[in-house]
Amino acid sequence: MSQGCPISVSQINEKAARLSSLTVFIAILIFLLTAEKWIIFFLAFDFFLRAFLKKNLSPLCRLSGLVLESLKIKPVMINEGPKRFAARIGFVFCFLISIFILLSFSPWIINVMAGFILVCAFLEAFFRYCLGCKMYFLLQGGFNERA
Repeated sequence: MSQGCPISVSQINEKAARLSSLTVFIAILIFLLTAEKWIIFFLAFDFFLRAFLKKNLSPLCRLSGLVLESLKIKPVMINEGPKRFAARIGFVFCFLISIFILLSFSPWIINVMAGFILVCAFLEAFFRYCLGCKMYFLLQGGFNERA
């Protein structure tokens, strides 16, 4: 991945990010099957920590790091900027879903938005394709960048 135009000079472990995406995928799938509101509230909180504070405060990032460390999987470091941007998108969607739940909006709009997060998390976890990262590079003018 290119180091150009980062919004962060920090690096993160790509494998930990993908494992976190797998966790988000599973959580959203459970939400869609059970409508357990706390899952979305938790994800909004977790995305907020990753997007606006420090990723080390995120329970999902910490869990991913511990799992990879215990399995002795070597990290693959990448620029944090695009992943932070993707986390901001995740936060916005989870925050909106949370508001829609609290305001008793129609379940179909909630499910469509959750489905979007599900697809994004699936692509990242299983195919190493980060839609938020791609959007980041498009906004930065890097149309041929690899995320």
